[in-house]
Amino acid sequence: AHAAWMADAGRLRGAFAAVAAAGDLAARRAVFQPLTAKVWDALRRYGYRDDRPVRLFHCPMYGSKGADWIQRAATTSNPYYGAAMLRCGSQTDSLTASDDGEGR
Repeated sequence: AHAAWMADAGRLRGAFAAVAAAGDLAARRAVFQPLTAKVWDALRRYGYRDDRPVRLFHCPMYGSKGADWIQRAATTSNPYYGAAMLRCGSQTDSLTASDDGEGR
């Protein structure tokens, strides 16, 4: 378990670093999808402790394949297009808190 977490933590650090290093909002949006995928994988694998569910949303309009993001609210708040298309996208998955924090 420790070795798996260390590998996952390294991938998460790399994805966060890519977002932090992006020079402007457009560049940050371009590297946000890989970060979302890695965070969602970690949440599914390890669980979390909170009373509120987290939701995975998908915008079919962004890029060539669309893009995902994670949020708590049930109403779509698209980070890829902001105010221009705030409600573009739909929920594709959700997770509730793990009682033991050991994932699914």
